[in-house]
Amino acid sequence: MSNAISVLRYAGLFQEPVCLPELSEALACEHRRCSLLAAHLETVQKAAPQHAEPHRVALEGAKRRIAWLEHRIDEERVLDAWRREHPPTAGRELRAILYYLGLGKDPFPRAQPRAPEPQAAPRAA
Repeated sequence: MSNAISVLRYAGLFQEPVCLPELSEALACEHRRCSLLAAHLETVQKAAPQHAEPHRVALEGAKRRIAWLEHRIDEERVLDAWRREHPPTAGRELRAILYYLGLGKDPFPRAQPRAPEPQAAPRAA
């Protein structure tokens, strides 16, 4: 079985974190990565500002990944609370199977989207 999982991982499946502990670890790593990228971008902007664009793009990608991980953590917390209140039943399992097959509506609750953070207004020179 592990060979099949290895082949699927090589194909790009099962590489994203799924459960809350995995998501929390990935979020901590992304926060560290983002702070390192920000420090590196600052250094590049001082030394060679014309070459800073790829580094800026990498930093934006890291910030998007952090936002995605934070949203996934919110989703997992909502689902965990919902699962505690609604123990599994045959009907719920059947509705979930139909949803996964594309034959029914989504039986699970959704986390509310986060409000966008206010952007700082540019300073007048």
